[in-house]
Amino acid sequence: MISKKYIKDLGFKTIEDLFNYIIESEINGAYLQVTELINKLSQEQFKMFCDWFNNEQYQNNTEKEISFFINKRGCL
Repeated sequence: MISKKYIKDLGFKTIEDLFNYIIESEINGAYLQVTELINKLSQEQFKMFCDWFNNEQYQNNTEKEISFFINKRGCL
């Protein structure tokens, strides 16, 4: 589980900021970092991530970007 303190320690204000960071890390090829962050998410946080990912901000992602998250933890 990622705590509010951990999010703040990373320099983010909200968990959604962290979600953006995960996506940006994936786009930039930092796959190990993405895997580590995704694995730190609790089951509930991961569900929140999937819901957030499927909403307006990332609807137009390429198939490669979307399939990365499917393979990581079964997001979609």
